[in-house]
Amino acid sequence: MLIVAENDTGVPPSFGPPVYDWLAPPKRYVELADTGHFFVYDSCALIQEQGGLQATADALGLDRESPEIQGAENGCLPEDAPAADVAASGTTSPWPS
Repeated sequence: MLIVAENDTGVPPSFGPPVYDWLAPPKRYVELADTGHFFVYDSCALIQEQGGLQATADALGLDRESPEIQGAENGCLPEDAPAADVAASGTTSPWPS
């Protein structure tokens, strides 16, 4: 099974079809709407509840627009699919994996 996040900025969903074609059967392709790169981690719900990592970035003196902060928020912002709903789909894994 190949699971792709619609709004993934780390591994764009366009990478999915070629990888899927390469896989041997049996295979299944799933693209989850309104999700990003980190939707699969349990920490996503906490990031979402906090409205993102902006307060954490400020507390640590990090640039809010840094690739690290932006990447860690990818799929875990309030406007993304609710992390609890994604977790209920059985596609999450513990952090760290």
